[in-house]
Amino acid sequence: STGQSFPGIFWAPNTANLGRARAGIIGVAASNNDATDIVFVGKYLPGGDGMYPRDERMRIRAQTGYVGINTSLPDRQLHIVGSDGPTQATSGNSDTILVLDNKGTNGAIVEFKAETGGAGRIMFTDTDASNGPNLNMFRNSSSPADNDFLGNVKFNGRNDNSQDVQYSEIEVYATDVSD
Repeated sequence: STGQSFPGIFWAPNTANLGRARAGIIGVAASNNDATDIVFVGKYLPGGDGMYPRDERMRIRAQTGYVGINTSLPDRQLHIVGSDGPTQATSGNSDTILVLDNKGTNGAIVEFKAETGGAGRIMFTDTDASNGPNLNMFRNSSSPADNDFLGNVKFNGRNDNSQDVQYSEIEVYATDVSD
C-alpha cells in the first residue's frame, strides 16, 4: 500500500482481502486544497499491493466539472487520452468541448457507430442562410514551407468481397506559403 489512508468507497474480492481492493472512488484534494476532485480508480494487474496513483482511470475536476479519462488534468469538458499517452500538444481555444489526445502513429480516431440505415455525422445547427457548415482542417505548422502537405480526405468503403477499398481521395498542398 501507499502507507496513506484515503476516504472513499472500495471494492475488494472479499472482506478478508480489503487491502487488495480492485476498484474505488475517492476524493483527492485539488492543487489549491480548496476543492476535492472525484477520482475513479481500478486495478487490472494481479497482486497483493494496494491502490496507487497509476491506477487512476477517470477524474472529475471539482473547480471546473471537467472529466478526464486516462488523464488527471482534463482541460476541457471531456478530455480523453488514448492508450499511447498524451501528445503534449496545446488544446484549442476556449470554445473547445472535446479533446481526443493520442500520440500513437494513428493519432486520435473518431468512430461513429450506427445501426443499419443510421449514419455517423457531424451536425451544424446554425440556421442563418448566409453561413453554411464549415469544416476547418487547420495544419498548425511552426515552420511552414512551400509544398507542405496540408491534409487529405479519403473516401473508403467495402467492395463485394468484403475488402476495404479507397475509392477516392482529395489531397491538399501549400504550394506557395510566402506572404
